[in-house]
Amino acid sequence: MNPDYQKLFEDTYSHMLPYITPDDVVVEIGIRNDRGVISSRMFKCKEFIGVDARPERVQMGAVGDIDQLVVADALKDILPECDVMITTALIHHHPKEILEDALKHLGKYTRKYLIISGPNGDVQTSLYGDHQYHLRKEDIEEIAYKAGFTVEKVLYSDDSAPPVHFFGPEIALSWVKDGQITLVLKHG
Repeated sequence: MNPDYQKLFEDTYSHMLPYITPDDVVVEIGIRNDRGVISSRMFKCKEFIGVDARPERVQMGAVGDIDQLVVADALKDILPECDVMITTALIHHHPKEILEDALKHLGKYTRKYLIISGPNGDVQTSLYGDHQYHLRKEDIEEIAYKAGFTVEKVLYSDDSAPPVHFFGPEIALSWVKDGQITLVLKHG
């Protein structure tokens, strides 16, 4: 795993730690081999479930210490119920227009927190790869409210993040302070 990529996600997941307790069931949407290795190592919870629509990206054992893998389309299918649901690889891969319905759907399965993370649209204004929307705090706050959530906390990437973050052989993004945004959404 690229060490810069690992550092980015260690930083991102570290923001989520205060919202996850040892008694929680945690679901990670879009677990993939790379992110699941990091998150499953960092989160101390009762049960850790990975969800991914493309099982070929998830090799059991290669994703670390997950308790269960569910193959599902997170925006349409029935998902495991949990205390905390996280995603670092979902929202920015879809158009902004579907976000309210997406949050409502994910919220049906989440008892405490829905934590979403992705590129900060106020800093990273250009889309890259298959990204369709970069998260903007104001957009997400408004959409979250319409979907029945309040924004508990907004967190930004550590300014000690690596100078370059690679998204495959063709795409490289120069890292900038606050380039990643994480929003902690709470029901009600």
